[in-house]
This record gives sequence, structure tokens and C-alpha cells, in this order.
Amino acid sequence: MIDVHTHGLPQNLPPLGQRYAGHWPELVETGPCTAELMLGERPFRWIDDRCWGPRRRLDDMDAEGVGRQVISPILVTFSYTLPAEGAAELARFQNEWIAGITREDPDRFSGLGTVPLQEPDVAAEMVVEIVTDLQLPGIEIGSNVGGRPTETAVAAAALVLGGVLDRHPTLRIVLAHGGGAFLALLTRIDRCTAMLPGITPPEHAPSEYARRFWYDTLVYDPDTLARMVQRVGSDRMMIGTDYPFPIAERPAGRDWRPRAWPGQIPTL
Repeated sequence: MIDVHTHGLPQNLPPLGQRYAGHWPELVETGPCTAELMLGERPFRWIDDRCWGPRRRLDDMDAEGVGRQVISPILVTFSYTLPAEGAAELARFQNEWIAGITREDPDRFSGLGTVPLQEPDVAAEMVVEIVTDLQLPGIEIGSNVGGRPTETAVAAAALVLGGVLDRHPTLRIVLAHGGGAFLALLTRIDRCTAMLPGITPPEHAPSEYARRFWYDTLVYDPDTLARMVQRVGSDRMMIGTDYPFPIAERPAGRDWRPRAWPGQIPTL
């Protein structure tokens, strides 16, 4: 089993708040294996060494039958609203850390990098660094520069209606949290595209692009997963848990029912 939706964080983040304005991510140690993730002086989340310690991850993976995890940064570390120079520094620091984890155990870990979206030219250059120099297979980005994860449907619709998928037919995109509301809104998007003036439609009806995406299974409900499989097929589904946070689905793949929904879960 491959878990494509997990997060990690280096134990020692650079002290960006000393050099750049704004509320930067910082880890404050609270115990031998625990820390509090701060945004400036504001507490964000309690975490433990599963975030930064591969050994703890491997123990949990073995217990739950996970053969590989894809590690990506925590969304609040994207820092899209902070100075771009500092965000790029933080991104590179995290990217190199994730790449180091994957190099040490390439059979069990893959990784996704991050880029400073508030500076598009720098972000584009860093994608090349991530894929070519660090040998990571891709990047994780927020739904927009504000980074609100509830807007996944808006981001996916923008990719469709903006013609991005038509211009880049080999682009592979995984939508977290089951794509948010994207699949539920597709028929409405179809109708609005066809009926409202001033909209330049893509090459096909928006709903026909549903299978151009992959979707993780992190929806916490087998009935919702069943509807997703009916809509896009099991070959467009990927196990995702949000490990190692309290909200994570445990054990991994708990609601996945391969006997009820024939098909293979693809690798990233």
C-alpha cells in the first residue's frame, strides 16, 4: 500500500523571523519527542517525532501494512503571504530535508517539494531544482497563494476552465481530500460553462476532465469513496491519510474496499 498524503517537518527550522518580517514557522521543543509548531508567537499545532523521525514512521507503516509513504511539507510552512525571499529559503530547506529522507530509504519513502508561489518565476526555477537536482517526483502546492485547502474545487475548476489541462496533457495532478467539492460541483460547472455568457469553454465539457486528476481517499466515509469510484474509477484513487496528525485516517486505507470496487491503486 502506498500512502500519498503524509506530512513531515525538519526538527530544526531556520530562524527566519530574525531576518524577515512576518510570522514564520518555528518549532519549540516541549519534551524529548514532542514540539509545538508556532507561527510567530501563535501556537499552531502540537507534533511529535513522527513528523521528523523516519524510524517512528517506519514502525507505524509496518504495523498498518504501508509499503511506502510520500512525504510532503505541512501547508502552513508554504508561507505564501510572507516575503518571497524567506519563503524560498524555507522551501529549499524543507526540500533538501525531504530529499535526504528519500535518499536514505528510497524503498520506503518518496517526497514532494514546495515552492514560493508568491514569486512565480522563482517557483518555476525551483520546480526544475526539485525534479532534476533533488530527484523528487513533483511538488505540493496550496489551492491558491492564500493556501486555503477548502478551495480545492475552485483550484481544480480553474485548471480545467483555464485550459491548463489542454495545454499540458501529460501533467499529473493529485487532489487532496478527495478533491474537496470538485466532483460534486462538476455538473453545475458544466451547465454554467454552457449557459453563461463571457465564458470561453475548454476543449471538452468540464466533467470530461474528471479523470485527468487523481484523488486521495481521505474523506473519512466509505459511501463517499464509493461514489467517487463510480464517478472517476478506482484507477484514479490513491490512498491518503494525513499522517502523522490527529486527524489522520488510521489505519491507512481503512475505508478502502477493494472487493467492492475492483481495480488497482496506482503508484505516484
